[in-house]
Amino acid sequence: MNMVRTGLDSDVLLIDINNPPINAGSLGVRKGLSDAIAQLAGDPVLRTGVIIGGDTTFLAASHGFSSNSDPTFSGVAGLRGCG
Repeated sequence: MNMVRTGLDSDVLLIDINNPPINAGSLGVRKGLSDAIAQLAGDPVLRTGVIIGGDTTFLAASHGFSSNSDPTFSGVAGLRGCG
């Protein structure tokens, strides 16, 4: 299952977290977010990204990850720098 799906709406990248039942943060979610951020940063046509949660929950929790234990943490933490 792909835990993070992306789609386009004109020049906006829609980033949909899909990790039921509560969209818990996990390595798969962080990897998907990192990939989506790379897509956003690498496409000059895209102006912004919108992160949404599938079903009824945005993102319930992300416990036990740090930059030392999760190789994709730095890419997600770098979200502030995209812009």
